[in-house]
Amino acid sequence: MRVRSASFTRVDLGTGQIHAAWGTIDRRQVAHLTVVDETGETATGEAAPIPGYMGESLEQTCAALEEITRTDSPLYGAHIEGPDDIMKLLDTLPLPASAAHALDHALLTLLARRAKRSIPSLLSPSPRAAVASHALVTDLASARQATRRGVTALKVKLGLRPWSEELMRLEILRQEMGPEIAIRVDLNGSWTLDQATAA
Repeated sequence: MRVRSASFTRVDLGTGQIHAAWGTIDRRQVAHLTVVDETGETATGEAAPIPGYMGESLEQTCAALEEITRTDSPLYGAHIEGPDDIMKLLDTLPLPASAAHALDHALLTLLARRAKRSIPSLLSPSPRAAVASHALVTDLASARQATRRGVTALKVKLGLRPWSEELMRLEILRQEMGPEIAIRVDLNGSWTLDQATAA
């Protein structure tokens, strides 16, 4: 497989505050990288840096994507037949993590579509049939809404309040959701290992 063309667009996911220990996101913006192979097959990968948390901004990510979509980019000369070829290509490109993720995602999707297989089957000889994911929730209302959609794991951001308050919040969530729903917590680096172990 060879990439015939590539382009990217900035995408505004809209407003809606996400609070984390490192700060607050008021508006989420990402970049979508679209690649087209020599047969005309198209795939898109997403670059989603988090301002204030990751070491790169959306502007830096977009600048890197602009470089790899130029007509003289090494992307167009690469011969890609499997995941290892993608890794070799990524090793030659000085991309920030989000941009590398977008390219990896798009190229893996192209390979999977061409082979009429799933991405996991390209990466492992015995992939799981399904992988449980989670929904980020901020309160009981959003937790109930998520479980009504069939979500079986909830993620809660911690590190914003004293532990006693957050523990009470988690206990209420556990009581309301029952034992079947998994609850994951995301500290965003706000605790030390000792604090996390004690909690």
